[in-house]
Amino acid sequence: MPRTATLHVPLNLKLPADRILMGKKFAHLHGTTVSALVSEVFGALGQIEAEPLRLHPLLEQLAGIVPDPGKARQDVVMEELERKYGSRS
Repeated sequence: MPRTATLHVPLNLKLPADRILMGKKFAHLHGTTVSALVSEVFGALGQIEAEPLRLHPLLEQLAGIVPDPGKARQDVVMEELERKYGSRS
């Protein structure tokens, strides 16, 4: 299958020296280039923007189980009891 021609545009980036070194080591270990790594990251960003982030179905089922850390335990228990059995009025 023939590859389509891709226009490559030069880009200079200013990054911390430790990140550049890490990128070069990672690229070398994986048989690629820093430019190819950056290209892959930019491509992945486009996919992330296009597809909404979804939680695993099991995590969606757990949503709301963990009480608000700003509430006292007694308030959380009372709210749950009122939700389950109705409020006393």
